[in-house]
Amino acid sequence: MGLGIYITGEPERSGLLRRRPSSETLFDAIKGAAADLIDDSLTRRFFLSEQGTSELALFLHPAEENVGISYDGRDVTLSAKTSSAGPGYHAWLVNFVEHIGERVGITWDWRDGDEDSADETDYHSHRDFGRLQAAMANWLQEFSKYFLNESDLDSLNICLPLDFSPVHEHFAISPMGVWEREWFECVIRADADEIGDIAQTFFPAWRRSEDALYWRNFGLTMCWMELPWHVPATKHEKAMYQLTVDAFARARELDPTSDLPHAEIAEIESLLEDNDCNRAPRPTGLGFQRGTMRRQLTGGWSVELPGYYYQGNEEDCTTILFWFGDRVMRGSSASYSGDDETLTNLAEVLVRETMAKYEGGGRTAVIEGDDRFGWIYEAEAQDDDTEAPYWNAQALIGSGNNIGLLTVSYSDRERDWGWALEVINTVEYSRSVDDAD
Repeated sequence: MGLGIYITGEPERSGLLRRRPSSETLFDAIKGAAADLIDDSLTRRFFLSEQGTSELALFLHPAEENVGISYDGRDVTLSAKTSSAGPGYHAWLVNFVEHIGERVGITWDWRDGDEDSADETDYHSHRDFGRLQAAMANWLQEFSKYFLNESDLDSLNICLPLDFSPVHEHFAISPMGVWEREWFECVIRADADEIGDIAQTFFPAWRRSEDALYWRNFGLTMCWMELPWHVPATKHEKAMYQLTVDAFARARELDPTSDLPHAEIAEIESLLEDNDCNRAPRPTGLGFQRGTMRRQLTGGWSVELPGYYYQGNEEDCTTILFWFGDRVMRGSSASYSGDDETLTNLAEVLVRETMAKYEGGGRTAVIEGDDRFGWIYEAEAQDDDTEAPYWNAQALIGSGNNIGLLTVSYSDRERDWGWALEVINTVEYSRSVDDAD
């Protein structure tokens, strides 16, 4: 539920045979044009693209989902949500997409004047920025009315990507932080003269210009959404930390009175100078990843772990790895089928067979309920390099015909067995889009 841009276009034909470009050629041209069109140095440093065979993703603002571009060999489709970032971003993106079309040779169909407008705010047709702000503010009011009328809604994630899921007890969160119910009640009551001042605290890019407020909000969004608050482990993480500090510095240059988060700025600068990867962040402050996040495993499985835990893949790329200090978690998955297609709970059968085979070999625990059944058993292991002992809490969790396989490793057996059980008990299976198809 949001506002955005959803358009199609036709790329120019070229050559004697008037052929359309290949996906690789078209996407390379779009990426090159995008990089050329981003003239601000800070925005260019955030810009990232991910290219597949038939899809291209452009990341342009930390509060917003990627701009998705797909190509089937005939038509180009571009989809972009803009109501997470706000009217300033929407207006900028409309111009940006138009210029990409001109550079690359794509004729976009904006369907201006149609009931099914490709620009859901109609900004492309009228170019009145005040009307665009009013459309965004109206969306915020209508959205607020909707979920305040739903009595069973709480702990809302608003305008967040589906795979970004902080575990929280607040009424609502968004890329700009934490919101209580009373704030949304104020949104609903606000009249035309009041709503602008209220809305600009919710939308990171409320104004057209990239002024001090824009760069302050850019930095705040980076703090809440992008930073993992551990010592940076990669060049990209280090670059994102530095970009955040520089965004706040830009805001201060444009307006020395800007209200900036000085504690977080000092913390980021300290992290950039530190080499201690065992340093946990402050438990309070800006940043959802300071706390618990629902983090994605493979095959539709997920687990609750601190957002500051480092993440990687094992060499086979089928196992997700999370670690911090001497605590490590590995997760993989599998799906099962049998000759009898009516069987829909094969995973639990396999878990119970494993229990019967290995029962009695050490500490164990059972997971039951919530459409899942699992078994956890502890086994001692030895570090290959130091020969020091450590322990693995290994788990098999079945849901339908899907199974999650987890190993939680730790060095302090008495301290961490309970922690391992808590973590494994948060593991859930959610039917993926691929499964639904």
